[in-house]
Amino acid sequence: MLACAAVFAPAAALVALPDGESASDQVQIVNAGLLPASRYAKAFAAGLRVYPPDQTTSKVAPYPILACSRPGPICFKVQPLVKAPIA
Repeated sequence: MLACAAVFAPAAALVALPDGESASDQVQIVNAGLLPASRYAKAFAAGLRVYPPDQTTSKVAPYPILACSRPGPICFKVQPLVKAPIA
């Protein structure tokens, strides 16, 4: 586990999904390669740790990324979940 912190924007409302519908959210990721090496050690992460709805056990979503291995910067900003538009 790496030390990058995430901030979460507050959810505006509960998102309820009937069977077969989907939802999405936006995750903004800092380019760790642009941070000064003198202050932030960098390492590759295999993915993002996520918690599925109504679950207390996390899963890793495969997404290789360069991140910070020491506490410090906010590396991720997670937006609220929204219903996916019906196609």
